[in-house]
Amino acid sequence: MEQQITNQMTLMGVYNSIKGWMGTRMAVMGITIYLFALCVLCSNNLIAQTPNQTSQKQAGSFVLSGTIENAESPYLYLLYESTPGVRLKDSSRIVDNKFQFKGSILEPTDAMLRENSSVFLNGKVIADETNMNMVSIYLEKGTMTAHVVHDDFRSIKISGSKSQDENVKLTNSLIPFQARIFALKDAIKQSRTDKAPKEKIDSLENLENKAGKETWAAIQKFIYENPDSYVSADELCSFRNLWPFDTVKHLFDNLNPEIKKSRDGQKVANLIRETELASVGTMAHDFSGSELNGEKIKLSDFRGKYVLIDFWGSWCAPCRIGNPHLIELYNQYKDRNFEIIGVATDDKEVPWRKAVEKDKIGIWKNILDTDEASRGSAIAHKYAVHSFPTKILIDKQGKIIGRFKGDDGEKLEELLAQRLK
Repeated sequence: MEQQITNQMTLMGVYNSIKGWMGTRMAVMGITIYLFALCVLCSNNLIAQTPNQTSQKQAGSFVLSGTIENAESPYLYLLYESTPGVRLKDSSRIVDNKFQFKGSILEPTDAMLRENSSVFLNGKVIADETNMNMVSIYLEKGTMTAHVVHDDFRSIKISGSKSQDENVKLTNSLIPFQARIFALKDAIKQSRTDKAPKEKIDSLENLENKAGKETWAAIQKFIYENPDSYVSADELCSFRNLWPFDTVKHLFDNLNPEIKKSRDGQKVANLIRETELASVGTMAHDFSGSELNGEKIKLSDFRGKYVLIDFWGSWCAPCRIGNPHLIELYNQYKDRNFEIIGVATDDKEVPWRKAVEKDKIGIWKNILDTDEASRGSAIAHKYAVHSFPTKILIDKQGKIIGRFKGDDGEKLEELLAQRLK
């Protein structure tokens, strides 16, 4: 058996991007319309790291033994996290259609079992919907057995893992939603090919949007009804930056204490802690930066005005699509003690300046967050911003009175109309 520690950032990025055919990450494919309205910054640098309680847990050994039908490779590969931040790529030689993996984990852990040695083919990532020889599973301490079939890894049968049983239960509950989403995607694609009327395409996209919401609701229902499941913590962690904060906190509060202390539970706890420090009703954190012309500005310079902090990036399509509407709001309220400060996050100077010029948003204050220590996210970190666009409204006294994520434009308009009569 060969085992190696892989490059953490590369592997974790690829791993998370393909991790879920047997899990629920495939459900995200049905919510692309949401992601069009919301860019998610997946970097954990936006979350203050606290001592991980999972490190206090005792590692335990696992054995995954199994059989494979019609194998075309002499090896199987298993990717998993042994300790926080350390992912392993293990291999097992197939002998007489049998394989075995041994290792240690701190808690039930999601893993990727695959037949191909790399997720790349000709320099491109093999999409999980076309790769029938990889599957997401849950490892647990103890002995597990599995049976898998070449070109049909998704039909894997595993015994000895309670978390895997729960994962299958969740996945099966989502099949009707995913089938509807894929059918709608095909219909939308065909309608565009046929140059169907815009009204028809819009109608199909609205149905896809609705199916996405139903998928999310089903996942949330599972999490709420299974508070003692590590799968629940994993799912909540995966969607923590997409779902409304109140929803995330409600679901987290319902988890049992042991699950809250899990690796994924602690990530959610960190997000909640950071968000509450910058929630509505708290005083806004001061920050400074250089404006387009090099002038140094601070948030506190604008005390006595209502200030809208717009977290965005030249790379964020939804942010830029919303700029014309933001210009309208600015022109409407700029003479009523109202200012906007655009904070470009995880951006570079040249594309940032080009985007400001092209979108004609140099009419308000713009700064580029260049704190390399936080990979360009220092200000966003202070305000617990993990998705874009996010807008935060501050009153004349420097208190946060509104947080708006994605397409919450109407709510922002209502609050501005109330405060800036």
